[in-house]
Amino acid sequence: MKDNYFTGGRRASAIFIDTVIISLLIAMLQSSGFIQSTHTIFGLAIQYFLLLCYFALSFATIRGSAGKLFMKLRVLDHPSMARPSNLKFILRTALASIAYLSFMQYPLSVVSKMFGIQDIDPSFSAALVRDFAFYWLIANLLFITFSKKSRAVYDWFSKTTVVEILRAG
Repeated sequence: MKDNYFTGGRRASAIFIDTVIISLLIAMLQSSGFIQSTHTIFGLAIQYFLLLCYFALSFATIRGSAGKLFMKLRVLDHPSMARPSNLKFILRTALASIAYLSFMQYPLSVVSKMFGIQDIDPSFSAALVRDFAFYWLIANLLFITFSKKSRAVYDWFSKTTVVEILRAG
């Protein structure tokens, strides 16, 4: 197998797949009445908790998210290119989930409308959290786009990298 750092298109596709899966889960919880609104601090906390669970369970079972598995991507330790330690993965998951929290807001609103769910206006504190998450997302997207090895800010902090696994042929 050959490692390939330049995973921009595949990485974006993996993020989209994961976002759709998580948005559907949250919309189901919202339609059941468990989450009254995705725009309150409680709603954002539930979303963040679900993101942490999704990534932790998928790392423990398939060594990556469903999107990464489908797009043939792997999260590896940087620079050793070995499997990251649990501590590195926990840090990466915690930081990446903040970016996903912002990225999910548009697909979540579309899915909520498909389920016929009405949402309330965000509280001031929830709006601040969402705004912070948005700027964190922008910073990560800029790093992925312009860094030499397509690493996000949370990849730098956790000393991990995402690589495309190519079969040697």
